[in-house]
Amino acid sequence: MKTERLPPLLLFQITPSGKVEIARRLGVSELVVGLTIVAGSNIFNVLLILGLCALLHPMEIERSAAARDIGAMLLASFALVPIMRTGFVISRSEGAVLLGAYV
Repeated sequence: MKTERLPPLLLFQITPSGKVEIARRLGVSELVVGLTIVAGSNIFNVLLILGLCALLHPMEIERSAAARDIGAMLLASFALVPIMRTGFVISRSEGAVLLGAYV
């Protein structure tokens, strides 16, 4: 059985897809990849962009915008509860509802 050698990590792209490829080659489960690498990358990107923008020019967030965004995030989180109760399988109808909410 021939094993595939990993190229040096520095040669990989510093993108979520590059990190996912490293994790797959190392045998890390897709669940762990999704919960850590991809989600962590999204959180990092948001914090990096907001942090850099605030360093360049302080930002003021309107209370109405914050209330709207927090409400939308809470609503989206609660909308995922039925999906979790059905064995973490997203049916076509649930997928349609999620897509409709996105659009």
